[in-house]
Amino acid sequence: MSPSGSPQVALGAAIKALREKKEMKQQTLAEAAGIGVAHLSKIERGRGNPTWSTVVALAEALDLSVVEVARRFEKLR
Repeated sequence: MSPSGSPQVALGAAIKALREKKEMKQQTLAEAAGIGVAHLSKIERGRGNPTWSTVVALAEALDLSVVEVARRFEKLR
């Protein structure tokens, strides 16, 4: 696992894969989660670490549980 403070590339990839599976655009997911598109883009590219509340908001916006997001993350790590 990477040190806290380092971007989580696998987490970003998991969020992107889940978003694409739902056929959602970044804009749609970002708005539903209450974050900016630029922030979501950084997360998906592994260039930024989302806060726990952002992960929860993204999961809810994807109509998934945080556990489902974590399972996808674990597969990509």
